[in-house]
Amino acid sequence: MERIALLLSPSSNRVYGRQSGALALAELALAGRGALEQPASGAAQEVIGGVDYLTFEVPELTQRAATVLSNLSGTFAIFRATGSGLVPVDKVPLTTLPDDLVTIQRYQGKTNEQFTRLLINAAAFVSDLAPQYIDRRFCVFDPMCGRGTTLNQSLLLGWDAKGIEIDGKDVEAYAVFIERWLKDHRLKHSISFSPLRRDGRLLASVWRRHSPPPKTSTVRATSSDSMSGQPTHSRSSSSSDLDRSTSSSATHPTASATAAARKEAA
Repeated sequence: MERIALLLSPSSNRVYGRQSGALALAELALAGRGALEQPASGAAQEVIGGVDYLTFEVPELTQRAATVLSNLSGTFAIFRATGSGLVPVDKVPLTTLPDDLVTIQRYQGKTNEQFTRLLINAAAFVSDLAPQYIDRRFCVFDPMCGRGTTLNQSLLLGWDAKGIEIDGKDVEAYAVFIERWLKDHRLKHSISFSPLRRDGRLLASVWRRHSPPPKTSTVRATSSDSMSGQPTHSRSSSSSDLDRSTSSSATHPTASATAAARKEAA
């Protein structure tokens, strides 16, 4: 058996930081349900040299296990705990885009980025597809996507994402941010503008970015006032359109991502 020590990530949120160790234990347990080849045993919070670690044992730290552990929300660094001390293990992040995609936005009410990653991982780990965690491009759906924290975290993992948000201002703010971010990082994309119609009636004006890279992750946010049924304007992007939404994508040297937002009447 190999003894492993995970150095936990510092959290900028004081309240969340107090619970990060317990949440990391729970996330590791969920990963053991299928994402890890074999579940960890003897997991516990431990202070080593005055620093918080999550320690546990695995039969063997394989490359696959190291990849899963690298992408847990609380993992800052991985070590093998030996009799002579802690030996660093190379992290294998799934992330291929700059992490400022989730950290650069600051606004009141924003969900903690680390907690958001934990929730995304938890959803993947409890699914029947957990064994494909590092191989499959999942699609994440956020029914209250706000300004896109969950959508952006999904993009960082190279996954697809879809979201719904009733507040059109949040969707507009996200669309402005993601377009600026794509331009700042020089990710290729094009822009077009077109109406969205249903049964001959204008529902929205659709803002579209599109680029057809060979491998694309997509994100789409829909703003809909389901109570009033009032038509709204729309900003949208995705690499495919199953319900007459629009599309956008961006390429990266090692991965590609798509970002967008749209508003649609109920």
